[in-house]
Amino acid sequence: MSKLNRAFYLMFAAGVSALSLSAQAQVANGADAGGEVLEEIIVTGFRGSVAKARDLKRDAVGSRESIVGDDVAAFPDLNLAESLQRVPGITITRDAGEGRQVSMRGLGPDFTRVKLNGMEVLGTTQSIDSRGGTNRSRSFDFNLFASELFNRMDIVKSTAAEEEEGGIAGAIDLRTAKPFDYNKFTFSAAAKGSYGANSDKVDPRGAVLIADTFADGRFGALVSAAYSKRNTVEQGYSTVRWAAGGWTPGNISNSIDPATKTRLLKTSSAADALYYPRFARYNEYVHDQDRLGVTAAFQAKPADWVQMDLDLLYGKLKSDRREYNFDAFAFSTNNTNGSGKGLPEIKVDDVTIDRNNIIAGKFRDVDVRSDSQLYQDETDFRAATLNTKLTPTEDLTINLYGGYQEAKFTDDQQGMYVFSPNTSFSYDFRQNDKVAAQTYGINVTDPAAWQFFQARLRDQAVDNRFRTVRLDANYALTDEFYLKAGLDWRRFTYDSTSHAFDSITNLNGRALRGVSLTDPALAGTYTTTPYKFGKGLDAPAGTPTGWIVADLDNAFAKLGTGAVVKPVSSGFPQGVAETTKAAYVQADWDRSLFGLPMKGNIGLRAIRTETSAYDRDPSFPAVSISRSYTDWLPSFNVVLETSEETRVRFGANRNVTRPSLNSLVPAISSVNTSGKTITYGNPDLDPFRADSVDMSAEWYFGKQGILAAQPFYKKVKSFIVDGVQTMTFRQSGLPTSLVPADDLDVTYSFNQPVNGKGANIYGLELIYQQGLDFLPAPFDGLGYILNYTYAYSRAEFQPAAGVTKKYDLPGLSRNSANATLYYETDVYGGRVSVNYRDGYLQSIPGGNGNDVSGYHSALNLDVSLFYNINEKLKVTLEGVNLTNQAEDQYVDSVGDRVYSFTRSGAQYLLGVRYSY
Repeated sequence: MSKLNRAFYLMFAAGVSALSLSAQAQVANGADAGGEVLEEIIVTGFRGSVAKARDLKRDAVGSRESIVGDDVAAFPDLNLAESLQRVPGITITRDAGEGRQVSMRGLGPDFTRVKLNGMEVLGTTQSIDSRGGTNRSRSFDFNLFASELFNRMDIVKSTAAEEEEGGIAGAIDLRTAKPFDYNKFTFSAAAKGSYGANSDKVDPRGAVLIADTFADGRFGALVSAAYSKRNTVEQGYSTVRWAAGGWTPGNISNSIDPATKTRLLKTSSAADALYYPRFARYNEYVHDQDRLGVTAAFQAKPADWVQMDLDLLYGKLKSDRREYNFDAFAFSTNNTNGSGKGLPEIKVDDVTIDRNNIIAGKFRDVDVRSDSQLYQDETDFRAATLNTKLTPTEDLTINLYGGYQEAKFTDDQQGMYVFSPNTSFSYDFRQNDKVAAQTYGINVTDPAAWQFFQARLRDQAVDNRFRTVRLDANYALTDEFYLKAGLDWRRFTYDSTSHAFDSITNLNGRALRGVSLTDPALAGTYTTTPYKFGKGLDAPAGTPTGWIVADLDNAFAKLGTGAVVKPVSSGFPQGVAETTKAAYVQADWDRSLFGLPMKGNIGLRAIRTETSAYDRDPSFPAVSISRSYTDWLPSFNVVLETSEETRVRFGANRNVTRPSLNSLVPAISSVNTSGKTITYGNPDLDPFRADSVDMSAEWYFGKQGILAAQPFYKKVKSFIVDGVQTMTFRQSGLPTSLVPADDLDVTYSFNQPVNGKGANIYGLELIYQQGLDFLPAPFDGLGYILNYTYAYSRAEFQPAAGVTKKYDLPGLSRNSANATLYYETDVYGGRVSVNYRDGYLQSIPGGNGNDVSGYHSALNLDVSLFYNINEKLKVTLEGVNLTNQAEDQYVDSVGDRVYSFTRSGAQYLLGVRYSY
């Protein structure tokens, strides 16, 4: 494996020592293209990691970086995604205050392939709805694992024929520790206490590793485990998008000027329509997570020419999320709903306009609602890989590889909704454009002001499985030329189910909608205890600190929801089965060109993909659609050593990324009656195909210094975009049961993914790092690591029916940067790290007449300090998200309207590490 593959990231993670479980770890360097083995380097601390990273990068062939660790939890990162964000070209998304998914070089998470010990894997979790909800895509959720389970991550940016296809952005290979990584008995343990500023709780986090070798180093065994409990509180404000029109003309006050009244009555199709928040709600999300990971590795050398590696990993993430939303939901409904009133009944007394946005307003006859929901999620992840390496002669190496992975995700949801009808309500964004000041015509903590609205029950399940078999051979034709060839077979299956009953009003034999919470039938189903809303949020003065919410521990048992049968959700059960057969041939060389050392490879990979997608929605006849296609993927990589201190690299390759899973399913995936949209899949989608070019010029100086420029280019042949058609629901021919009866002749937007036009992606990565060991003591312990990435691309999308417009690619941040300042001695030291990411688009269109949805820019500050009590015992203090950075989402590229704005607070970790 390329040496740069282990290098690059060390310069950022260094303490990425955080990812291994031994303070004395010896990381064996892989052979380069010509089979040369580097001298073994013992990494002892951050400065040593930086130096090793620099050397590994210098000696690599293709464009790749690595995070390699030699200690337990020595970097202020909660999980792998947060370590990866410090690599140039990588950005991440966050959920519940920690990293979740990874984007690379301007392309979203679906375009990055993730492997575990050489096998492609997929792990699924869930986020709040505005951040994507349940993951039914190809993107990997990195919050599934604690970082302590891994001792290396390889980030591949320029692929070769011998590497499996699937990630046109790149690939990330996660590697767990192996017993042969250590040359003696090794024991390492770490324990931390983590304090959350918003949750005001201390949670445990710990890891342990035991490894040893036997029989003169011919057999080795290793076991490691990591456990963490994490309680995080996010507080904020959301709108569930903004909408225009729908008011009743006679309900608009005569005090509002005629021009404004005319604009109020226009829908989103008009350029001067006025938009209002659909829910205008305060949010609190209480996340309670238990994360467990266990690895086992066994290595054996029964003969000098045989080595067998067996790697096992088990992971479980159990998450309870309590959501408390206080909203003016009447703005999102367009008809009478039981005893509640919708938008047509709201009286508009006053509005304040900024551009196309109603930034303040006073209203009457508004239904307000308190939504309380409990999400109980669990992900079980299992993986096993077996690799047998045979070297029957000095010139021939054969690898036989097999692997199996399964990730099962389940989610059980229970919700209770109470409301207060026909009250006065106002909102005002003039004090704070992210969190509105809101007033209500009721005492929000008085049970007598509230009535039961409905209960909601849902469950979901996602099951992803990979099976892999691979044969690789490497034959040395001469001392300078090598021939590689291989075959591989992969089988991937995705299956998902969902059940939902969203409007349960008859419980315990009684119709409860409109019944006061003071009624004995509802005793014990709610609580009036405030939960300090607004802490760390900078909410406007007068914001309520609490309101009536469901007692989520007792409400559902008292309501008798256990007797309710949930029907199957529209579009489920569903699934995709994918079989891939591939063969490759590759030539490697290590020789001179005009007297200058040169290494490289050239190869061709052929793949045959067979896909079958099904939908067994009981409302329709069962559907199963199959297709197949073939791709030929050439690649070329070369590095020229122009001097002892400089390198020039070039790489070119073709790669594919297959369509997102939920796009392939031939099912109706979403029926949005409030937004008037229907979304369904397309099993005939072609994959994304891209040609890529990578270059770099690098100058190495001093013991740790490097200055590098790495331009890159990708030509993506076709992006999958939403095709939009508009017609009345009746004209669509779909079952009328999908929408309310009074919507049958209402115009809906019908969205289906289609292969659209392609786009070019241009980018540049800049790297500058230097250890200041030339300075006099005590300043010789200083050093810094800097990187910056620029990415640019525009592609055509369809934000509305009949409208085509160019936008940045979803997930692309034009500018991102990292900076780390460190100081280290043999006894103490520390690091300060800053990560910046430009805003980016999340989806096109953004729904309800908004052309896009997206995120604003983010700046995260982390700090890590350590003190060595002796050679074996170390104390650490870390701070994460010290800037209390918000997750700041918006809709519409012009209106820039708040969609969701939350803060999760800083985290502080005090810990101790022991290594023997």
